[in-house]
Amino acid sequence: MMWSTEKKIIIGFGVVLAVLLINALVSYRATRRLINQDLLVSHTHDVLGELEATISTMKDAETGERGYIITGEARYLQPYESAVEQISNHVARLQQLTADTPSQQARIPVLKQKVDSRLNRLKNGIELRGKGDVEGTRQIILSGEGKLLMDDLRQFVSVMENDENALLAQRSEEARTSGRYAFLTDLIPNLIICLMLLLMSYILTRDITARKRAEEALRQQREWLEVTLSSIGDAVIATDIGGAATFLNPVAQALTGWKQTEAAGQPLEQVFKIVNEETRQPVENPALRAMKEGIIVGLANHTVLLAKDGTEVSIDDSGAPIKDSAGKTIGAVVIFRDITERRRAEKERSQLLAGEQAARERAEEASRAKDEFVAMISHEIRSPLTAILGWAQLLRRGTFDESQRKQAVETIERNARTQVQLVEDLLDISRVITGKLRLNVRPVEITQIIEAALHSIRPAVDAKEIQLQAHLERKGSLVSGDPDRLQQVFWNLFSNAVKFTPKHGSIEVTAGRINSHIQITVSDSGAGISADFLPYVFDRFSQANITSERKYGGLGLGLAIVRHLMELHGGSVRVESAGEGQGATFMLTFPVRVVHEEVGELDTTYRSVEYDSFLTDTMLAGLRVMIVDDEPETRDLLTAMLTQRGAEVKPCASASDALATLVAWHPDVLV
Repeated sequence: MMWSTEKKIIIGFGVVLAVLLINALVSYRATRRLINQDLLVSHTHDVLGELEATISTMKDAETGERGYIITGEARYLQPYESAVEQISNHVARLQQLTADTPSQQARIPVLKQKVDSRLNRLKNGIELRGKGDVEGTRQIILSGEGKLLMDDLRQFVSVMENDENALLAQRSEEARTSGRYAFLTDLIPNLIICLMLLLMSYILTRDITARKRAEEALRQQREWLEVTLSSIGDAVIATDIGGAATFLNPVAQALTGWKQTEAAGQPLEQVFKIVNEETRQPVENPALRAMKEGIIVGLANHTVLLAKDGTEVSIDDSGAPIKDSAGKTIGAVVIFRDITERRRAEKERSQLLAGEQAARERAEEASRAKDEFVAMISHEIRSPLTAILGWAQLLRRGTFDESQRKQAVETIERNARTQVQLVEDLLDISRVITGKLRLNVRPVEITQIIEAALHSIRPAVDAKEIQLQAHLERKGSLVSGDPDRLQQVFWNLFSNAVKFTPKHGSIEVTAGRINSHIQITVSDSGAGISADFLPYVFDRFSQANITSERKYGGLGLGLAIVRHLMELHGGSVRVESAGEGQGATFMLTFPVRVVHEEVGELDTTYRSVEYDSFLTDTMLAGLRVMIVDDEPETRDLLTAMLTQRGAEVKPCASASDALATLVAWHPDVLV
């Protein structure tokens, strides 16, 4: 027989409650017994205290009597008088406390008699001394009768104390026994209860875990359904079997003015209030009708939705019943959309839909751009890495002859330079995005920059047998700019032209002044640009074909960098193309400097990371160089390079290591 979790909880807590009630009764009895035993022990201590107080009071009385007899001064009688007043109270208190002990109760009269005898003897001595009968007083003292009476009293009280101590021991043992019993009555049932609770916890945890799994599966299914409904463009409202709203997707919330939390549990007629556009009379709700008839119901046009704030929205709508797996209707759903704009401008509907479709596609394309760009980067970086790693592994085997070794080294170096350029483009686009790209602006002859860039691509032009024509107007070509960055602009444009121009194609570069600007045109007879892609040529992460199977390499960042550098120089760049296979033309415009200045010659090579001149020409004999880098391989590389050129090198792995080394070793250069 399978019990539900709720029934298990009720039965379990019922058993625990019964055990607790039984334990409470047993504990109550044990506690009461323990309290009674403690009271008896305390009572015995009170009796012993009163016996001790009786003897102490009698001693005070003797002290007062002796003081008076010796001095004759009445002030010494004060302890005696106080003792006389208190002793009767002590005896009465003893009689009251020993009422439950017959043997002690029988001794109280004897005790009272002995106390009175001793007090009377003390009183006689005081009276004789008060009359001046010193000799009579002396005879009383010498007789020793008072001492005998006091000793007899002490002995009698001692007997009573012994009986009380025996009774105290008995009652203390009974109290300890009651305490142990009370402890066990608490411990054992509590252990039983703990075990039962642990068992219940295990059973409930198991059941709850199973229920949570089922609820989680149901929640995920419900969440998936809600996400699906929230993602569609139409407004959706769902109800339960009673016609109360249970779900509104964001579109429905926007149109009705009701939030999900506000609408939950409200009648559907209140949340989804509709009237006929012409008659303004209420219209039968399609969801309620669908639930009643068990069919899908669609209403004709001319339906107006009255939003919560009174706004009127023209809609078309439909309703359908919601059925469970057994086919039983458990609710209804109404789906509707705002057709106000369609009603207002029916003729523009197709254009608006087409524009919306294009905008959505552009948004989706933009959202995929970075993911596709990452895939493309992995291909571009993996290609040179494959060559580098492959040739490096072959070199390690040491089976190459000199020509093969040279080919391997050249291949590794060429691919490393390719990868360096890829990284440089990534760093530049990162600087563009973060706004950290800076220019070193000075007067520059733009034609010199163009010639330098053309010179750097000449080997690639010759390799593809491309016809390169340059028409450069040198007069009035002075601009303000960063030579390195301008060279990067033209190198990117020219290298792109070479890359996309087929063998035996042509490239034409022209530069001339137009009013207060210089215009540079770069035309090629290459692959061209499709009309669809033309508006996105200068966008970051955009290429006509960004898959790893594309024909041309590169990251597609060059033109984005070109546009940004041109904007930083106060210029502009645009592109024209008749279509795919018909080439492309890039036009750059720079503002001309008004004041002419002499400009020196520029380097005729595109600047990138180069080690050749350093490795072959520079001698650093006697130079002390400290290297600080957290990458061991970088430290090893720099150490080898500098040591080969005669420098004395001290590598450090961290700033703290470098600071400590500076104390004992003073470098000339810090890298």
